[in-house]
Amino acid sequence: MSEKKASADRRAVQLIDAMQTSLAELRELAQACDDFVTTWVGTGLASELVPHYDCTLTCEEAETLAGVTGAYGYAGTAEAILSEHAEHDECGDAHHSCPDCTEDDDQAAAPKADIAT
Repeated sequence: MSEKKASADRRAVQLIDAMQTSLAELRELAQACDDFVTTWVGTGLASELVPHYDCTLTCEEAETLAGVTGAYGYAGTAEAILSEHAEHDECGDAHHSCPDCTEDDDQAAAPKADIAT
């Protein structure tokens, strides 16, 4: 076997070892994510934080938790997280939805009529 071929074989073995290590790490990460989501959704904690534990989340926290639960197929839980979060958002926050604020936002976003005199 030529030196060039032997070098290529060694490098191939190194790459295979690295890929196997990466796959093992990905499996571990995927299992941790699965465990997190199924535990938080299964116990109801994901959607119960705000209404039952008086815990408020920032917009980013709510979006992240909703994103993870939604990505795992729990769309109802994701919607509940954002809905409960929105009830505690303040005027001007991304998820705030009181009728007074949304009417003001709608009116501000509406184009002004050009009235000719």
